[in-house]
Amino acid sequence: MFLKWRSLNFTQRFALTSLFVFLLVTPVIVYLALSPTNPFSRAGSPVSGTGGYEFPATLSLQPDIINVAPNQTFYVDVMLDTGSNNVTAAEIVLTYDGTLLHAEEAGVTVGGFLPVILEEPTIPDVMTLQYPPPPTTISFAVGSKTETPVSGYGKVATIKFVASNQEGNATLSLADGSQVAAIYKQVNVASNFYPASVYVSKSNPPSVDNLILNLKFEGVTSGSATERGRKIPVDVRFESALADSGQPMDSSATSGAVTNGDGTYTASLTAPIGTYHIFVNALSQLRKKIGTVGFSTGKTVTVPKDGYLGLIAGDIVDNNVVDIFDYNIIVQDFGSRMPSGGSPADLDFDNDVDIFDYNLVVQNFGKVGD
Repeated sequence: MFLKWRSLNFTQRFALTSLFVFLLVTPVIVYLALSPTNPFSRAGSPVSGTGGYEFPATLSLQPDIINVAPNQTFYVDVMLDTGSNNVTAAEIVLTYDGTLLHAEEAGVTVGGFLPVILEEPTIPDVMTLQYPPPPTTISFAVGSKTETPVSGYGKVATIKFVASNQEGNATLSLADGSQVAAIYKQVNVASNFYPASVYVSKSNPPSVDNLILNLKFEGVTSGSATERGRKIPVDVRFESALADSGQPMDSSATSGAVTNGDGTYTASLTAPIGTYHIFVNALSQLRKKIGTVGFSTGKTVTVPKDGYLGLIAGDIVDNNVVDIFDYNIIVQDFGSRMPSGGSPADLDFDNDVDIFDYNLVVQNFGKVGD
C-alpha cells in the first residue's frame, strides 16, 4: 500500500488526505452538536431532551425612572421581551402606592404587540388615604391573534397615572401574579421583572413636550405653495381634559407652520404635560378641534400620525366664522387692489387675491369653526 501511495501524484494524495480528515472529524462535530453540553451554543438554559437552549421572557416598565411634580400626569409603558419563546398571552399585575399615584381605567391602552384584550383592566378608582398604604393593584390580560404568536420585543400596554398633591417616592412593581404564556409550554415563561421608580416633588416642575402638526390648508396646491420654508402663523389652544388633576384649564402656543413645498405645512411647538383638548387656528382658517391628546415628558407627539389635518379656509377677519366681513375683505383686496405687502384674503398663498380665493369664501360662507 505504501508503494501505491508513493505512486500517486500530488492531486491524488491531497484528495485522499482530505477524505480521510472529513471521515475522522465529522462524527466528532455531530457528537458535540447534539451533546447537552454543546460548546457551540450561546449561553442559556438547556432544554431537556433537545440539546437546544432557551431564554426566559422579560417584563419591564419604561421609563424606569420618572420625575414628576404633584398633580402631574405621566405615562408608563409595559414592555415584553419574549426571549426564545413564541408568546400567546400575558397577564399583567402591577402594584403601586395608592397614596401617591392614581390610575384610571380608561387610562390603560393596549399596545399592538398583544392586541387582544382577554381580561379588561381592573383599577381602583380613587386614591387611598389609609396608612400604612396597602399596595394598589392594576391587573389585566392580553393575547396575540390566534394565528400569530409573537416573538421579539414590543409594547404590551401604556398606563396613564396622575401624581397626588403630596411629595414622596413610589415604586411601580410587576407583582408575582404577572405571567407570560408561550406555545408548547404550560408554565410561566417569564422570570425577569423590572420595576419603575417614581419621584414626586415640587422641585420637578412639569416639563414641556414636543407637538408636531401636519397641516393642509384648503385650496393650497403644490403649485401655489412653492416657497419652501415659508412660515404661516398657527395658534394652538390647549384646554385641559382633566379639570380636577391640577392641570391649567387652558393655555396656548403660537408657532409658524412651515411649507414643505408641496402644499402641506408642518408646525413644531411645545405643549404642556398632561391630557388636553387641542384646537388649531391658522391664518385665515376656521379653528378646528383635532381631538384629545396626552403629552408626557420627553416624547414627541405627531398629529395626525398619518396624512395631514385639513383646515377650512375663509375666516379672513379671524372671528371663527366665514361671514360678510370676510366677503368684504376679499372684494376690497381683489386683483389689482391687493396691498403690496400681501393680504390675508390670499387664501391659497399664491401671492394674488383672485377668483379662486373668492371661490373659497363663497364655498364656505356661513361655516363656523370648533
